[in-house]
Amino acid sequence: MVSGSRAAAKARRTETETAEAAALAQRLGHEFADPELLRLALLHRSAAAEADLAENNERLEFLGDSVLGLVVTDALYRRRSDQAEGRLARAKAELVDEATLAEVARDLEVGRALRLGKGADAEGGRTNDSLLADATEAVIGALYLDGGIEVARRVILERWEPYFSLRLGEADPKSRLQEVLAAADAPEPRYLTEPSGPEHRRQFSTTVEASGARFGPGLGASKKQSEQAAARLALEALERPPGRPSGAKR
Repeated sequence: MVSGSRAAAKARRTETETAEAAALAQRLGHEFADPELLRLALLHRSAAAEADLAENNERLEFLGDSVLGLVVTDALYRRRSDQAEGRLARAKAELVDEATLAEVARDLEVGRALRLGKGADAEGGRTNDSLLADATEAVIGALYLDGGIEVARRVILERWEPYFSLRLGEADPKSRLQEVLAAADAPEPRYLTEPSGPEHRRQFSTTVEASGARFGPGLGASKKQSEQAAARLALEALERPPGRPSGAKR
């Protein structure tokens, strides 16, 4: 009876962990071809030790750290190539530090999906900055292995957008889009947002009308986040040099 109860409890825990990983994949906007990659990215060494598993998320964390660094460095160079190396290096350091990673993790609710040992869980591991930051890097590593660099880049740029603006002293995408349209004497942008998913795990999809075209969808875990993502897509198209396709929907 005891062994049966333990087996049932283990089955329930596995079911819950699988459901939480699937919900996180939805928040990331990526359907994993190999869902086990995401489950591994969420497996802390404390849970691996309890289950006597040979692997945890540390190798994916190592990979994700490099992928994040590459995408952030590339974005900084392209967005602010006028700035000196030292300024860009400081911005990069802030964008990939533990505090920023933990903030992104909280926005994504990574803590809900973490697979922790009983001790680490009881000690508040789901809200611990270090554990959240490490797991987020591991998730990025899983995204890269499952979908390639462009999938990882999309998620990183979507989730890090507010921090780019903050670290570089830029206006946020919505404010910047408003400025661009005002300078062109164009009407103000119009945002259309549609929610989906259950109330406790809402996802939002936003398109924006600007300069006679529709851009998007921008995706996010909140209406504000999806609007910012849509505004960023519009800016990328409107500020693109002539001759390159914009991807706008007319």
